[in-house]
Amino acid sequence: MNIQFKKVLAGLFLALPLFASIVHAEEKREAVMHTEPGRFGVGVSMTDNGLQTTLLRIEENWEAQFSFDSGWTHLGPGVAGDIGVTLRLGKRWNIGDYNYLAAGLQYHTNFFGMDGSGNSIAGAQRGGPYLGFQRNFQGTSLLLQAWVIPIWYNRENDGGVDANGKTIFTDNVSFFQAGGITFGYLF
Repeated sequence: MNIQFKKVLAGLFLALPLFASIVHAEEKREAVMHTEPGRFGVGVSMTDNGLQTTLLRIEENWEAQFSFDSGWTHLGPGVAGDIGVTLRLGKRWNIGDYNYLAAGLQYHTNFFGMDGSGNSIAGAQRGGPYLGFQRNFQGTSLLLQAWVIPIWYNRENDGGVDANGKTIFTDNVSFFQAGGITFGYLF
């Protein structure tokens, strides 16, 4: 046998286990990837802003969620409540075996609402980055998410107007005072 041929044969023999381990790792990675491209879902979210109905779009590496909320409370002689929507867009990282870390931006606005004194709170806006953990359950279409918003920018309608007839808003920032849990079903 030629020396050159022996070197090539020995190289192939040594490379075969490496190639097999790469193929096995890829198969294992594909086995834990449970979300096919384009999965939609519905869910219920419990948040600092109350109960929300949620539409989900989950991909392996990103997510989008649109939530609708409304809540009404009788406070003494007045009624307080709001109707609003929340949009969350973010990136997902697979940390193995159906578990994901997620990070992105969340935005919430109120279309309609009143405080306990009957003043309008429409137009209030809140937004900030979120960090979360997500879990899919093997063999099911169930999704569990929990997230926290470390920095939450609030622009709230004070219910009054200035001398020019424009709504008065108050801006403030809060830390670790927002977040939630979503129970979802993916189609």
